Formats: sequence, structure tokens, C-alpha cells
Amino acid sequence: ILKGITDGVLVLDANHNIVLLNPKAAEILNLNAADVQNQPLAWILERSASPVEMELTRRLYDHLTKSLSAIEAGERSAEFRIEVGQKSVMITLAPVALSTTEPPSIVAVIRDISKEAEIERLKNEFISTVSHELRTPMTSIKGYADLLLSGNPKIGQLNSTQERFVKIIQSNSNRLTELVNDILEISRIETGRVKLELITLDIIELMNEVAASFEGQMAKKGLTFSLQLPEHLPPIYADKARLTQILVNLIGNAWQYTPEGGRINVYAKAIGGFVQVDVEDSGIGIVEKDLEYIFDRFFRSERTEVQVVDGTGLGVSITKTFVEMLGGQIWVKSKLDLGSTFSFTVPLVPTEAGNQLGGAVESQLLIISDNQEVVDLLKSGLSEAGYQVSVANKAKEALELAQRSGKALRLIFLEALLEEADSFALLEALKQNKASANIPVLFSSFHIDRAKHSLYLQIIDTTTSSFEEAEILEAVRFALNNSENHQPEKSSGAKKFDYILIVEKDRIVAQQFKDILVAGEYQVQCAFNAQQALDMAGGYKPVLALLNMNIIVDEKSFVKQFRQALDLKPVPVIIMVDHSSFFLGQGETVKVLSAQNFAQLRQPISIEALISEAILYA
Repeated sequence: ILKGITDGVLVLDANHNIVLLNPKAAEILNLNAADVQNQPLAWILERSASPVEMELTRRLYDHLTKSLSAIEAGERSAEFRIEVGQKSVMITLAPVALSTTEPPSIVAVIRDISKEAEIERLKNEFISTVSHELRTPMTSIKGYADLLLSGNPKIGQLNSTQERFVKIIQSNSNRLTELVNDILEISRIETGRVKLELITLDIIELMNEVAASFEGQMAKKGLTFSLQLPEHLPPIYADKARLTQILVNLIGNAWQYTPEGGRINVYAKAIGGFVQVDVEDSGIGIVEKDLEYIFDRFFRSERTEVQVVDGTGLGVSITKTFVEMLGGQIWVKSKLDLGSTFSFTVPLVPTEAGNQLGGAVESQLLIISDNQEVVDLLKSGLSEAGYQVSVANKAKEALELAQRSGKALRLIFLEALLEEADSFALLEALKQNKASANIPVLFSSFHIDRAKHSLYLQIIDTTTSSFEEAEILEAVRFALNNSENHQPEKSSGAKKFDYILIVEKDRIVAQQFKDILVAGEYQVQCAFNAQQALDMAGGYKPVLALLNMNIIVDEKSFVKQFRQALDLKPVPVIIMVDHSSFFLGQGETVKVLSAQNFAQLRQPISIEALISEAILYA
């Protein structure tokens, strides 16, 4: 029977010798069954002529060895998946007692799931591609709807009917954008592209930060919102970005389904080896029959009170996935028309790590710069602050150091104007390297003005291609207020700054940014390729540039050429970041100095500002 079935079967005796390797298993592993019959398990190694099957058998041996040890220690079964090239195999094994007088044998079922894996890959690729393609038109629609509703006198006032129609466009574009983002998040989870950066966290501090971000929403809806937290909780071990997303999703969910005048309370307590967080609301509650489906993807209750609220049915499902990835559990209790309580747990710092908290905690930082003055300044100050600092002045050296440092590396300072390397290409390489993909990068151009003895930035901020008018205008105002090279002009009684240059190859995106800035009383020029940008930089002498990194070509340091076209004046540059670009994921890990610390650096050199930034991201 075992020889005729379509699944591969491997049988081991109590001494882990191969008793049976059926024809299908021999085919999957590209082995001759007679060669390994009655031989130790290790005989499957290096007996295949194919490199793929050779690597497959090596990984199979490693996983089997670990699983056999677990079964001997009391586990009842084990299952694992191996992928090598285009070949995917699922293995399930369990002990089987063939006789009451002999130790149990081990039976492993080996199933070739390569076709299923390829279909799954194509599905995820299709979803990801379609979702990304939807993003640009949706953000454009949303952006123009926001502009029409902004009340800007240059655009004109809408009548009541027009305003109602545009609000419908705005609401539905927001809903579709949220759906696209949630689908992309699920795609990242399913394809294993969500990587956790587990660190020690103060959950009380994090909860206060999240709660502060909801104050405006709660007040607008007239909700009573409070945190009921103890004075102290043990440190937890979690990914800050994912835990923040969990809290935002659950508190946001409570806000959505709690009527005006209601209340939302958030509690936290230590229990066992975990901290338990409860988000309690006095909202509409959940029908009992819906409770078992509440964490299913795309599930939304058929109740009218639920359907009138915008939602995708994905937020709670994604939250459950993140909680479980962090090693916790999530559950819900609810009474119809009285409210719901969503609870989850997150593990504490392991005892071994907790014992070390009394000593100094050091984070390893990597400085990538060929400007020795900047290196000396950064290294000296950061070392004195207790950080272990490595330095690289060449791209190859930087990649090797990042690879060797592994999990010890917490933050990378990357100079944007390297003399012998393209910083953008290096940034891409760091983000594509598994060892450094999730390490925050402080990407900035440092410059020391000897006359003023001050250290300041040229690249001073990032913004996203999401067309959030307030975000874009705030970034521009901050940049210009901190620039020494713009001179306001008076025209028709209104102050106008000199030209702002937008460098963006996507004409729709560029026009969107231009419309927002023109509505904000700024003069704007657009460049759609690198050469146009360099020509306009030399001709118009802009006081600010918004630069999308998708314009970088030919492995040349565009920023360096751009600065030369500006006669080396310290014109501020805002990097426009598309979250779907080639090296940036949902968890944004390319940073610039914060506004407060940038302001400090405009004064005589303040290494404390850089240390503050290191503490913030490291």
C-alpha cells in the first residue's frame, strides 16, 4: 500500500535507521531507495546528482533531526515546510507503535506542493501588483477631493450639492485606499515579508503615545477616553511598530462603533509572563452568533449599525495575526448594545534579559560617511553616550559590516553625499540585504560650516506620495523657515517665496504636489527627469527641492550633482517616499532628523541632538 500511494513516505526505526523509502519519496528527493535501505538517516545526504535535491535532502535531514528530538521529548507530531528554488515540500511526521514490546517507529509523510506553492506565489504577486497599480489613481482622486473641500479661495467655493457629491467621492476613495492598504498588508504577511524587530519596550509609555494621537478624534465625537494604567509594568519584548498598529487598530475600532457621548477605557496589567491589554467600549456590541467569525478576513456583521460604518473587515484579522506573531493571544467579550472588550497579551522580556537590565544597554551603530570631520564628531559623541560605533567609508565595507553585525546592529547613519559611491544605490542594497533590511537608516547629508562652527542638514525631511495636503505644506513651511537662502517677495500684498522645485518622473504625482503648493501661495516648477532637474536647479536657483528617489539613474550621485548645480548652497531637500518603492516597506525604516533635533543642529554643534535621534530609532 505504501509503495502505491501518491505521497512520499519515509519510515525510521527507533534507532533512526531507514526502514522504508517508498517510490514517491525517492522521486521527490531524487534518491535510489535501495541505496539508503536499512542505513542511518544521514545516508540521504549528498546522494543526489541535482543541486536542488541535494540542498533539499540537507534541509530535510536538519529539520528531521530537530523534530525527532522534539518527539522523543514528548511531542506527539511535527510538521514543517521546505522550499528550495521552485521546489516546495511539506513534511508531517509522527511516532507509530508497530509492536507493544518495541520502541515506536517514526513515519514521515513527504508531499510535493510545488504546484500549489507556485499558484500561491502567482496569486500574491497578482494581488500585490493590482493593489499597487490602484494606489496612484486612488491617491490622486483623494487628493483632488481634499483640495476641492479645502475652501481655498484660489480653487473657489462649492455649492451645497457639489460639496455633498465631493464628500461622497472623498469618503469612498478613503474606503478604497484603506482596503488596498489592508490587502497589501495581508499579502506581506502571507509571503513572509513582515519581519519583526523585537526589542525591550515600556508599554505604558507606548500606550500614552498612542492615546495622545486619538485625543482630537475622541473630542470631536464627544467620547470619554481614558487610560487606566498602573504606575509601573514590567518591560515587554515586542516589535514597536506592530504593537503600535495593534493598539491603533483596536482603539480605532472602538471609536468607530461607539456612538457620540460614549466612553472608551484602556486597561493594562501584568499576568503570568505577559502584559494583558483590554480595550473596553460602551458601543453597539456584537451579536453572539457573530463572535466566532469576528477575526475572520472580510467578515462584517449584517447589522445596519455596522454596515453604515466604513470598514473592510480586515483590520481585526490583521491585528490577530500581529498579536500571534508577537507570541500573544487575542479574544473578545461583548454584549449587544452595551459594548465590547477586546483583550490581548504580549510577552514580557525573558528572565535572562530582565536580569541584565540593571547594567548599561548598548546599541551598535554604523556610520557610513567619507567626511572625516563628521565621522569624528559623530563617533566621539555617540561613544561617550555609551553606544558601540562602527565606521565605514566605502559601500562594500558598509555592506560587509552590516552583514557581520547581524542583530547587534540597531541604527545606520548614511551620508547622502558620498564621494566614491552612490548613496541611493547603497541605501537600496542595505534594504535588499536580509541582514540589514529592517534596520532603521538615518539618511541625511551632514555639512560643517567652519565659519559658523555649525553642523546642519541638506536633506531635512521626508514626505510620502499620499497627497496629504497638511503634511506636505507643514514639511515645506518647516524647511523654508529653517533655510537661510530664501528671500520672501511682496506681490499684491502677499508674501511669496522663491521657486520650489519638484523632481518627480510621474507627471500625475508631480502635478498633484504642484497644485497643493500653488494653493498654498508657493511658486513651483516641475522636472520630470534627472537632466531637467539639473538644468532647472542651475537656472531657477530654487530655495527648496522636493525629490523623489525614483528619478535617480545611471548610478551617479544625483544629489551631489544637484548641489553643484545650486552652487553648493545649503538648499533644503525633502525626499518624497513612495511606500511601494523598491526598498521601502510598510514599516518605514528610512529616517531623517526630527524637526526639534534639526533646529538644534542649526545652532553651534549639538551632538546631543544626534544622540537624541539615536535613542529614538536605535
